[in-house]
Amino acid sequence: MDYLYWQPNAHALISLVAALVPVVVGSYAWQRRGKPGAAALAALMWLFAIWGLLYVVELGMQSAAAVETLYEVRYAVFLGVAPLWLVLVIQYTGRERWLTRYSVSLLLAVPLATLALILTNEDHGLVWTSEGTSRSGTLLVADFSHGAWFWVDFAYAALLVITGAALLMLMIVNSQNLYAKQSVSLLIGIVGPWIAYATHATGLDSGLESLPGLNPTVLTFAPGGLALVWAFYRHKLLDISPVAHDAIVEGMSDGTLVLDTQGRIVDLNPAAASILRCKPGEVVGRPFREMMAQKAKAAPMQGNRGSALLKRYEERGQAQEEIRLGEGEDARHYDLALSALYDGQGGRTGHLVVLHEVTERKLAVERLDRLAHYDALTGLPNRAFFYERLSQEIARLRRASGGTLALMFLDLDRFKLVNDTLGHEIGDLLLQETARRLKESVREYDVVARLAGDEFTIILPEIGVVREATEVASRIIESVAEPYQFGGNELLITTSVGICFYPADGHDPATLVKNADAAMYRAKAGGKNRYEVFAEDVLQNPTRHFEIENELNRAIEENQFVLHYQPEIQISTSHMVGVEALIRWEHPERGLVYPKDFIPVAEETGLIFVIERWIMREACRQMRSWQERYPTSTPLTVGINLSGRHFTHPNLAGVVYRTLEETGLAPDCLVLEIKESILHEDAISAATTLQALKKLGVRLAVDNFGTGYSSLSHLKRFPLDMLKIDASFIRSFHEREEDCEIVSAIISLAHALNLQVVAEGVESPRQLMQLKDVGCEIAQGNYFAGSLSHRATSAFLVADLYY
Repeated sequence: MDYLYWQPNAHALISLVAALVPVVVGSYAWQRRGKPGAAALAALMWLFAIWGLLYVVELGMQSAAAVETLYEVRYAVFLGVAPLWLVLVIQYTGRERWLTRYSVSLLLAVPLATLALILTNEDHGLVWTSEGTSRSGTLLVADFSHGAWFWVDFAYAALLVITGAALLMLMIVNSQNLYAKQSVSLLIGIVGPWIAYATHATGLDSGLESLPGLNPTVLTFAPGGLALVWAFYRHKLLDISPVAHDAIVEGMSDGTLVLDTQGRIVDLNPAAASILRCKPGEVVGRPFREMMAQKAKAAPMQGNRGSALLKRYEERGQAQEEIRLGEGEDARHYDLALSALYDGQGGRTGHLVVLHEVTERKLAVERLDRLAHYDALTGLPNRAFFYERLSQEIARLRRASGGTLALMFLDLDRFKLVNDTLGHEIGDLLLQETARRLKESVREYDVVARLAGDEFTIILPEIGVVREATEVASRIIESVAEPYQFGGNELLITTSVGICFYPADGHDPATLVKNADAAMYRAKAGGKNRYEVFAEDVLQNPTRHFEIENELNRAIEENQFVLHYQPEIQISTSHMVGVEALIRWEHPERGLVYPKDFIPVAEETGLIFVIERWIMREACRQMRSWQERYPTSTPLTVGINLSGRHFTHPNLAGVVYRTLEETGLAPDCLVLEIKESILHEDAISAATTLQALKKLGVRLAVDNFGTGYSSLSHLKRFPLDMLKIDASFIRSFHEREEDCEIVSAIISLAHALNLQVVAEGVESPRQLMQLKDVGCEIAQGNYFAGSLSHRATSAFLVADLYY
């Protein structure tokens, strides 16, 4: 009966009150067992409570055997405190991945071994070397001597407790103030009792003097429990925890910043530090807006957009804006969300900024935009983008109430032949290389677009004069005509260019494109590999086209054509050495009609063959007549322009031969003038035709040199005699140093190729003197005479002979 005899005392009552505290705390924690660490905390509290209740029973026991047994059971209960403590800390700090089946087994290995050794201690004495009790006043107190394993278990438990405490200390140092206070509460509530237990179990204390023999551990339950209760209600322990903070804030891929009411940064998560490429210590305390402006070019944080963002925020308590951080390839795009933080009374206590990266979305939108506005093959703007930009440029010029832009329409000559013979793969490569050459031939702000197939357009804003656009066209024609190298094979191709101008040739995109396209077709009809500037003519009106065609047929039947002549003067002697024949149409109703108004229709309909044969026959007859009536030491020559279509006639040499035979003109007195673009469209065929003409003894000239392909080195393959420099170079000969250098270079190279040089468009004595200085042999232009009728030409010739 002594074994079961229990006598209440003050010590037991005090301990009972203290032991009830962890019961209450454990119950509260268990109600929140879904929170990280809550279940472990509940189990830990209940272990403390069981230990405390066993101690209460032990304090009142009057049986030595019962006291010894209770002491052993209490020791066994406390074996679970250190492992549970570490599990609690691991869960609370978000390191649950550490709690594998293997790690938990290792964690419990020593406590389980200790429990086994307690049950068998009588056989080996490893836990306690001796067991007994002693009197401390009225209390019967256990008096055990510790064995070797006790110290092993104690050291192990101390290691677990210190490890858990260290993890909490890291939390205190690195976490927000709220979570630091939670961690301090856990240290007080759990590590405190364990330290008290350890000091008593190891004899480092001698008991409380006021309560001899009383274990101080139980007394720490009350302050420890109160610390935990305070943490529950004041610091939201088990309601919000660092695990939630890590998962929701610290672990977020979105950058999160907390600002105070002054807009200064008070906290930011690692993602925000990474986004802003800074360390938290560098930016905490700094104004957010100022920091953003310095760290990266976040446009919405400055200027009007920044002010609008802040205005929306003030009105609604939240606002959102897309921003860009960084430049070039390193640029990243973010949705910036700004929202207010409020206290319990509804007062604004700060601001929350969230940066959500949308770079991939932005790039996807840009890719879709590129697919919608850019050509997939060449990378150039497509038809939709081109019309959009052209509309914008027109609108800009209208707002400025002045200014001019040029529009070019380009089409590759004989591109279909490339696709049909070499395949579409080579055709695609050709288009890609052409696109590159076009971009290199224009200014950076000019717009090169691909409309479809082999059709390209170019917008040239801020064009001052027509000459600027034609220079670009010449540069493009030359660039495109350079040989292409594909798979070791050389490919030659040319382009025809049409040019029109806003506002002279149209006030809207559709009209400008139509007119540039029409000019391009005129360039093709004129021999290809050349440009044409748009002019209102019959080709724009199908009805008028047919009218002109009918009238041309009537003109041929009724012989309504006449020839005018422009004298060619030898610069060294100032005497006439020849003439250039120029056709005119004496229309019965419209009077004298110039070639530009009817030759395009004649070329398109094939009437050009009849007209040019008449020109050749009439010019040769007239020249032979002048030679007979006005003999000169060197026979006069007559120059005749051949169209591209006539030049490609398979029996051109036969036509020329019969004309010479019929008129009696010596072959070397006939000069056939051919546009240089014709020579480069099909160089092999051109060389064959020229060789056939050369065998007849006629002289061959390149007309309007410099406006087409502009490469003398390509002319050496043809049997030419003369080169005529285009009038556009001569007009600005004395004004533009570069034109003077070009003309001088052309003359030097022409002489190196044994070519005689004629300068067209001479209009002043100064131009004539400059041409003489650079070695030009022959000149023609209004300075001497314009186009003259055959009677006026006769008079000019007579005057020249008797000068």
